[in-house]
Amino acid sequence: MDIPVQNMAAKMKSPIIEGMKRGIDEPANEIAEQRQKGLIPSGTDPRTLAVALVSLFNGMRVMILSGVDWEEARSRWIEILLNLFGITEERKQANCPRDCKRFEDCNKVSRGPEVRAEAGINE
Repeated sequence: MDIPVQNMAAKMKSPIIEGMKRGIDEPANEIAEQRQKGLIPSGTDPRTLAVALVSLFNGMRVMILSGVDWEEARSRWIEILLNLFGITEERKQANCPRDCKRFEDCNKVSRGPEVRAEAGINE
């Protein structure tokens, strides 16, 4: 590449990088606040979780653009977040971690859109 093309590429990349940085920093700050309130486990790294959420969100957007049904994508997004944050069907934080042997006995857990639909549970 010659110099003018490199300069143009750098100028185009800069706003994209800044936008992505803000897109991660803002949720990371919110996650840090929720961690301080005890809503998210204290050992959770806010930036790591923010990167994961942004990546999941962007992946869902690509799926929709690729033709995946909007309602299915929406349902899967909700399911992912419920599982990721350990939210029960009652929309409350679970009492114990998902890897606990008695997790399903202690908590009403989300078991997937098909099972929830059969049980009459709406999003």
